[in-house]
Amino acid sequence: MARQEKNPENKEKNEKPEPKPKKEKPVPIFLETAFTVSRVCVILIGLTAAILSLLAGNDVLSSAIRSVVAMLVTGFLFWLITWLVIRGSMDTVIASIKKASNEAHQNTKDLSA
Repeated sequence: MARQEKNPENKEKNEKPEPKPKKEKPVPIFLETAFTVSRVCVILIGLTAAILSLLAGNDVLSSAIRSVVAMLVTGFLFWLITWLVIRGSMDTVIASIKKASNEAHQNTKDLSA
């Protein structure tokens, strides 16, 4: 018995389209800007500390240690700042959701009365 080859056109018609992956909701532009600025500043401060240390005549190990310490300190400071920004934006969103929920609840009370 010879195998019958399936027509590739029929195969394409019978296949179900693959479900599209769910897209993650984009981060608000203000938060994305805060993250990007903090990353760029930490990298620039580390590079600046390394370059200035090397230009001052220090050895490579000393320059590396100084740049790592500078990056850790500024990274922690920017982490703290972005954490405060995120917490503030979350508080604002939660307050607006509660306000909308209370208004909707109030409207349903008014309609039922």
